[in-house]
Amino acid sequence: MQAIINWFNKPYPFDGSWSRNFAQAAWAGLFVMLFLLVFKPFGTQIPAEYFWFYARVCFYFGLVTFGVLLLSALVMRALPGFFREEGWCIWKEILSSLAIISLIGYGNLIFAHFFYGQPLTGQVVWFWQKATFLIGLFPVLFMAYTKQHLLQKKFSAAAESLNVKIESHQPPAGPPAGTGPAITLSGDNQNETLTLPAGQILYLEAADNYVRVFYQQENSTGSTLLRSTLKNMEAQLSGHPQFFRCHRTFLVNLDRVVHVSGNAQGYKLHLEGCEITIPVSRSLNEEVNRRIK
Repeated sequence: MQAIINWFNKPYPFDGSWSRNFAQAAWAGLFVMLFLLVFKPFGTQIPAEYFWFYARVCFYFGLVTFGVLLLSALVMRALPGFFREEGWCIWKEILSSLAIISLIGYGNLIFAHFFYGQPLTGQVVWFWQKATFLIGLFPVLFMAYTKQHLLQKKFSAAAESLNVKIESHQPPAGPPAGTGPAITLSGDNQNETLTLPAGQILYLEAADNYVRVFYQQENSTGSTLLRSTLKNMEAQLSGHPQFFRCHRTFLVNLDRVVHVSGNAQGYKLHLEGCEITIPVSRSLNEEVNRRIK
Protein backbone atom coordinates (compact mmCIF):
# COMPACT_ATOMS: atom_id res chain seq x y z
CA MET A 1 0.00 0.00 0.00
CA GLN A 2 2.81 2.41 0.87
CA ALA A 3 4.39 1.75 -2.53
CA ILE A 4 1.12 2.78 -4.24
CA ILE A 5 0.88 5.93 -2.12
CA ASN A 6 4.48 6.80 -2.94
CA TRP A 7 3.77 6.34 -6.65
CA PHE A 8 0.76 8.66 -6.55
CA ASN A 9 2.92 11.33 -4.87
CA LYS A 10 5.73 11.18 -7.43
CA PRO A 11 6.43 14.42 -9.38
CA TYR A 12 4.63 14.66 -12.70
CA PRO A 13 5.21 17.16 -15.51
CA PHE A 14 2.66 19.91 -16.01
CA ASP A 15 2.80 21.78 -19.30
CA GLY A 16 0.51 24.80 -19.42
CA SER A 17 1.67 26.02 -22.84
CA TRP A 18 -1.18 26.86 -25.20
CA SER A 19 0.35 25.03 -28.18
CA ARG A 20 0.73 21.80 -26.19
CA ASN A 21 -2.83 22.06 -24.78
CA PHE A 22 -4.24 22.67 -28.26
CA ALA A 23 -2.40 19.65 -29.67
CA GLN A 24 -3.53 17.42 -26.81
CA ALA A 25 -7.15 18.55 -27.25
CA ALA A 26 -6.97 17.85 -30.99
CA TRP A 27 -5.52 14.36 -30.49
CA ALA A 28 -8.07 13.54 -27.78
CA GLY A 29 -10.93 14.67 -30.01
CA LEU A 30 -9.59 12.57 -32.87
CA PHE A 31 -9.22 9.54 -30.58
CA VAL A 32 -12.84 9.81 -29.39
CA MET A 33 -14.13 10.18 -32.95
CA LEU A 34 -12.18 7.18 -34.27
CA PHE A 35 -12.96 5.04 -31.21
CA LEU A 36 -16.70 5.57 -31.61
CA LEU A 37 -16.51 5.11 -35.37
CA VAL A 38 -14.44 1.91 -35.35
CA PHE A 39 -15.56 0.08 -32.21
CA LYS A 40 -19.19 1.23 -31.97
CA PRO A 41 -19.33 0.75 -28.18
CA PHE A 42 -22.36 0.20 -25.92
CA GLY A 43 -24.15 -2.09 -28.35
CA THR A 44 -24.36 0.48 -31.16
CA GLN A 45 -25.80 -0.98 -34.35
CA ILE A 46 -25.53 1.13 -37.49
CA PRO A 47 -27.17 0.02 -40.77
CA ALA A 48 -24.93 0.53 -43.79
CA GLU A 49 -27.13 3.32 -45.20
CA TYR A 50 -26.65 5.36 -42.01
CA PHE A 51 -22.87 5.07 -41.89
CA TRP A 52 -22.14 8.67 -42.91
CA PHE A 53 -24.76 10.00 -40.52
CA TYR A 54 -23.09 8.02 -37.71
CA ALA A 55 -19.65 9.22 -38.82
CA ARG A 56 -20.89 12.80 -38.56
CA VAL A 57 -22.21 12.14 -35.04
CA CYS A 58 -18.84 10.66 -34.07
CA PHE A 59 -17.16 13.78 -35.40
CA TYR A 60 -19.45 15.99 -33.31
CA PHE A 61 -18.67 14.06 -30.12
CA GLY A 62 -14.98 14.34 -30.92
CA LEU A 63 -15.53 18.07 -31.34
CA VAL A 64 -17.18 18.24 -27.90
CA THR A 65 -14.11 16.58 -26.37
CA PHE A 66 -11.86 19.04 -28.19
CA GLY A 67 -13.89 22.03 -26.99
CA VAL A 68 -14.11 20.91 -23.35
CA LEU A 69 -10.34 20.33 -23.23
CA LEU A 70 -9.66 23.79 -24.63
CA LEU A 71 -11.99 25.38 -22.08
CA SER A 72 -10.28 23.39 -19.32
CA ALA A 73 -6.90 24.66 -20.54
CA LEU A 74 -8.19 28.24 -20.33
CA VAL A 75 -9.33 27.64 -16.73
CA MET A 76 -5.91 26.23 -15.85
CA ARG A 77 -4.19 29.26 -17.36
CA ALA A 78 -6.49 31.53 -15.36
CA LEU A 79 -5.48 29.80 -12.10
CA PRO A 80 -1.67 29.67 -12.30
CA GLY A 81 -1.33 29.54 -8.52
CA PHE A 82 -2.86 26.06 -8.42
CA PHE A 83 -2.03 24.65 -11.85
CA ARG A 84 1.75 24.87 -11.80
CA GLU A 85 4.47 22.29 -12.13
CA GLU A 86 5.96 22.95 -8.69
CA GLY A 87 4.10 20.53 -6.46
CA TRP A 88 2.33 18.79 -9.36
CA CYS A 89 2.27 15.01 -8.92
CA ILE A 90 0.62 11.90 -10.33
CA TRP A 91 -2.50 11.99 -8.15
CA LYS A 92 -3.18 15.61 -9.12
CA GLU A 93 -2.75 14.72 -12.78
CA ILE A 94 -5.14 11.78 -12.53
CA LEU A 95 -7.69 13.74 -10.47
CA SER A 96 -7.70 16.68 -12.87
CA SER A 97 -7.98 14.30 -15.83
CA LEU A 98 -10.97 12.53 -14.24
CA ALA A 99 -12.62 15.90 -13.59
CA ILE A 100 -12.15 16.79 -17.26
CA ILE A 101 -13.59 13.41 -18.29
CA SER A 102 -16.65 14.17 -16.18
CA LEU A 103 -16.99 17.57 -17.87
CA ILE A 104 -16.74 15.88 -21.27
CA GLY A 105 -19.56 13.57 -20.18
CA TYR A 106 -21.75 16.56 -19.36
CA GLY A 107 -20.74 18.20 -22.62
CA ASN A 108 -21.79 15.10 -24.55
CA LEU A 109 -25.12 15.02 -22.70
CA ILE A 110 -25.86 18.69 -23.41
CA PHE A 111 -24.98 18.20 -27.07
CA ALA A 112 -27.21 15.09 -27.31
CA HIS A 113 -30.03 16.96 -25.54
CA PHE A 114 -30.11 19.96 -27.85
CA PHE A 115 -29.40 18.16 -31.13
CA TYR A 116 -30.99 14.74 -30.63
CA GLY A 117 -33.61 15.33 -27.91
CA GLN A 118 -31.89 13.30 -25.20
CA PRO A 119 -33.85 13.85 -21.93
CA LEU A 120 -32.05 15.38 -18.95
CA THR A 121 -32.94 12.81 -16.30
CA GLY A 122 -30.79 11.33 -13.55
CA GLN A 123 -30.65 8.00 -15.33
CA VAL A 124 -29.51 9.58 -18.58
CA VAL A 125 -26.91 11.72 -16.79
CA TRP A 126 -25.54 8.56 -15.16
CA PHE A 127 -25.43 6.79 -18.54
CA TRP A 128 -23.40 9.57 -20.16
CA GLN A 129 -21.02 9.81 -17.23
CA LYS A 130 -20.52 6.03 -17.22
CA ALA A 131 -20.05 5.89 -20.98
CA THR A 132 -17.51 8.71 -20.97
CA PHE A 133 -15.54 7.24 -18.07
CA LEU A 134 -15.47 3.79 -19.68
CA ILE A 135 -13.88 5.30 -22.78
CA GLY A 136 -11.53 7.73 -21.03
CA LEU A 137 -10.48 6.13 -17.73
CA PHE A 138 -8.07 3.51 -19.04
CA PRO A 139 -6.21 5.90 -21.40
CA VAL A 140 -5.80 8.38 -18.51
CA LEU A 141 -4.31 5.81 -16.13
CA PHE A 142 -2.19 4.23 -18.84
CA MET A 143 -0.80 7.57 -20.02
CA ALA A 144 -0.07 8.73 -16.47
CA TYR A 145 1.88 5.56 -15.68
CA THR A 146 3.69 5.38 -19.01
CA LYS A 147 4.64 9.04 -19.21
CA GLN A 148 5.90 9.19 -15.63
CA HIS A 149 7.92 5.99 -16.04
CA LEU A 150 9.52 6.97 -19.34
CA LEU A 151 10.37 10.53 -18.27
CA GLN A 152 11.74 9.38 -14.92
CA LYS A 153 14.00 6.89 -16.70
CA LYS A 154 15.05 9.43 -19.32
CA PHE A 155 15.98 12.28 -16.98
CA SER A 156 17.58 10.03 -14.36
CA ALA A 157 19.91 8.56 -16.98
CA ALA A 158 20.70 11.98 -18.43
CA ALA A 159 21.41 13.35 -14.95
CA GLU A 160 23.89 10.56 -14.30
CA SER A 161 25.74 11.47 -17.50
CA LEU A 162 25.94 15.07 -16.32
CA ASN A 163 27.27 13.96 -12.94
CA VAL A 164 30.08 12.08 -14.65
CA LYS A 165 30.95 15.27 -16.51
CA ILE A 166 30.84 17.33 -13.29
CA GLU A 167 33.05 14.90 -11.39
CA SER A 168 35.55 14.75 -14.25
CA HIS A 169 35.93 18.44 -14.96
CA GLN A 170 35.06 20.25 -11.76
CA PRO A 171 36.67 20.14 -8.31
CA PRO A 172 34.33 18.41 -5.81
CA ALA A 173 33.88 21.56 -3.74
CA GLY A 174 33.37 23.89 -6.69
CA PRO A 175 35.00 27.32 -6.87
CA PRO A 176 36.05 28.61 -3.45
CA ALA A 177 33.55 31.04 -2.01
CA GLY A 178 34.83 34.58 -1.89
CA THR A 179 36.95 34.30 -5.02
CA GLY A 180 36.51 35.62 -8.52
CA PRO A 181 35.62 39.09 -9.73
CA ALA A 182 33.25 41.18 -7.66
CA ILE A 183 29.75 41.56 -9.08
CA THR A 184 27.46 44.46 -8.21
CA LEU A 185 23.73 43.89 -8.58
CA SER A 186 21.50 46.97 -8.63
CA GLY A 187 17.86 47.09 -7.62
CA ASP A 188 15.22 49.58 -8.76
CA ASN A 189 15.22 51.50 -5.50
CA GLN A 190 17.67 54.34 -5.07
CA ASN A 191 21.13 53.27 -3.82
CA GLU A 192 19.96 49.64 -3.67
CA THR A 193 23.01 47.54 -4.55
CA LEU A 194 24.62 44.28 -3.54
CA THR A 195 28.29 43.55 -4.22
CA LEU A 196 29.61 40.00 -3.92
CA PRO A 197 32.43 37.90 -5.38
CA ALA A 198 31.09 35.83 -8.29
CA GLY A 199 32.00 32.54 -6.62
CA GLN A 200 29.97 33.40 -3.54
CA ILE A 201 26.63 33.79 -5.34
CA LEU A 202 24.55 30.60 -5.36
CA TYR A 203 21.32 31.50 -7.16
CA LEU A 204 18.65 34.17 -7.62
CA GLU A 205 14.94 33.58 -7.22
CA ALA A 206 12.07 35.73 -8.47
CA ALA A 207 9.55 36.82 -5.81
CA ASP A 208 6.76 38.94 -7.33
CA ASN A 209 8.34 42.34 -7.97
CA TYR A 210 11.52 41.39 -6.17
CA VAL A 211 14.48 39.10 -6.62
CA ARG A 212 16.08 37.31 -3.69
CA VAL A 213 19.81 36.73 -4.08
CA PHE A 214 21.20 33.72 -2.22
CA TYR A 215 24.90 33.59 -1.44
CA GLN A 216 27.34 31.73 0.76
CA GLN A 217 28.65 33.52 3.82
CA GLU A 218 31.22 31.60 5.82
CA ASN A 219 29.47 28.32 6.80
CA SER A 220 25.89 29.38 6.12
CA THR A 221 23.66 30.71 3.37
CA GLY A 222 22.54 34.33 3.35
CA SER A 223 20.10 36.20 1.15
CA THR A 224 19.24 39.76 0.18
CA LEU A 225 16.01 41.01 -1.38
CA LEU A 226 16.30 43.50 -4.24
CA ARG A 227 13.41 45.26 -5.94
CA SER A 228 13.87 44.14 -9.53
CA THR A 229 12.88 41.51 -12.06
CA LEU A 230 14.77 38.33 -12.83
CA LYS A 231 15.06 39.53 -16.43
CA ASN A 232 16.85 42.66 -15.24
CA MET A 233 19.19 40.59 -13.05
CA GLU A 234 19.88 38.29 -15.99
CA ALA A 235 20.91 41.31 -18.07
CA GLN A 236 23.22 42.54 -15.32
CA LEU A 237 24.89 39.12 -15.16
CA SER A 238 25.14 38.66 -18.93
CA GLY A 239 28.90 39.22 -18.87
CA HIS A 240 29.37 36.24 -16.55
CA PRO A 241 28.60 33.02 -18.47
CA GLN A 242 28.45 30.86 -15.34
CA PHE A 243 25.11 32.49 -14.43
CA PHE A 244 22.24 30.84 -16.26
CA ARG A 245 18.50 31.36 -16.10
CA CYS A 246 17.44 27.72 -15.92
CA HIS A 247 13.80 28.32 -15.00
CA ARG A 248 11.25 31.13 -15.15
CA THR A 249 11.84 31.88 -11.45
CA PHE A 250 15.47 30.82 -10.99
CA LEU A 251 18.86 32.04 -12.16
CA VAL A 252 21.70 29.80 -11.02
CA ASN A 253 25.50 29.92 -10.74
CA LEU A 254 26.49 26.79 -12.69
CA ASP A 255 29.96 26.88 -11.13
CA ARG A 256 28.34 25.93 -7.82
CA VAL A 257 26.50 22.87 -9.19
CA VAL A 258 27.93 19.73 -7.57
CA HIS A 259 25.23 17.22 -8.50
CA VAL A 260 22.28 16.81 -10.87
CA SER A 261 19.27 14.60 -10.21
CA GLY A 262 16.36 13.85 -12.49
CA ASN A 263 12.69 12.96 -12.17
CA ALA A 264 9.68 13.04 -14.51
CA GLN A 265 9.65 16.85 -14.40
CA GLY A 266 13.27 17.13 -15.59
CA TYR A 267 16.59 18.09 -14.03
CA LYS A 268 17.15 19.30 -10.48
CA LEU A 269 20.40 21.13 -9.72
CA HIS A 270 22.10 20.60 -6.37
CA LEU A 271 24.40 23.45 -5.33
CA GLU A 272 27.37 23.43 -2.99
CA GLY A 273 26.38 24.72 0.44
CA CYS A 274 22.67 24.83 -0.47
CA GLU A 275 19.91 22.54 0.80
CA ILE A 276 17.21 23.22 -1.79
CA THR A 277 17.33 21.95 -5.36
CA ILE A 278 16.90 24.23 -8.37
CA PRO A 279 14.48 23.07 -11.11
CA VAL A 280 15.38 23.27 -14.79
CA SER A 281 12.73 23.98 -17.41
CA ARG A 282 12.48 21.01 -19.78
CA SER A 283 12.97 23.29 -22.77
CA LEU A 284 16.42 24.19 -21.38
CA ASN A 285 17.69 20.65 -20.78
CA GLU A 286 19.95 20.69 -23.83
CA GLU A 287 21.33 24.08 -22.87
CA VAL A 288 22.16 22.76 -19.39
CA ASN A 289 23.89 19.75 -20.95
CA ARG A 290 25.98 22.11 -23.06
CA ARG A 291 26.86 24.61 -20.36
CA ILE A 292 27.71 22.33 -17.45
CA LYS A 293 31.39 21.47 -17.72
